[in-house]
Amino acid sequence: MTTTRLCTLLIVTCAIALMSSAARAAETLQAPPEVMAGPDGSFTYEFDLRKGPGTATFGGIDWLGTVNVVGGSTSDGFCIPTVVEGQIIRAFVNARLKDPSLPGKVWESISLCGGGGGDDSTTVIRPYSALDVGGGPSASVNRLWNEPNPFSRETTFHFSLSEPSEVELSVHDIAGRKVASVVEGEQSAGPHEVSWRLASGSLGSGAGGVLFARLRVGGVVLSRRLVLLR
Repeated sequence: MTTTRLCTLLIVTCAIALMSSAARAAETLQAPPEVMAGPDGSFTYEFDLRKGPGTATFGGIDWLGTVNVVGGSTSDGFCIPTVVEGQIIRAFVNARLKDPSLPGKVWESISLCGGGGGDDSTTVIRPYSALDVGGGPSASVNRLWNEPNPFSRETTFHFSLSEPSEVELSVHDIAGRKVASVVEGEQSAGPHEVSWRLASGSLGSGAGGVLFARLRVGGVVLSRRLVLLR
């Protein structure tokens, strides 16, 4: 093989590698780098992927407790729904620490079919610490919960702020579509209690299912799984 041909092959190989790397970098999975569990070791949070340039089909969603975390979940998209540029695929982790006194890790992934699209990430789960509650911007909101859960039509959300903050509390279906906006705007420091009633016909008819509440306070996002009885 001549030197000229070898150099040409090396250039082509490098170009293909760079194109593959660029395709992988087109999407970035957004997940919190760190989440604090509740006193019982339970925790919930959201992660999502914004589609980069071009179109693809939805591959699937995976998350797995890799260190001191119970459970995991796999959702197969069967490479059928088309995903276009700018579209967001949203998913949720709802799990608990095996030992609430020790930290854990969760691996998350959202994949797209064709060209190896998608991305993955890892989130560190910290044990609950009362010293961290109200200890700074990252701890401005500690926990989101609701009662009753499961519920048939109406439930009450509870959260507490360590300082006045811009708050967005919304409810989404399992595909990530917003069902309702519950709270939006500046809220005072301290505990908050907000009742929410599912509007008639907002989810169509049929059996019960799973919804997700999402509470955004600044750069912190907390999620909670809701079970709807129909």
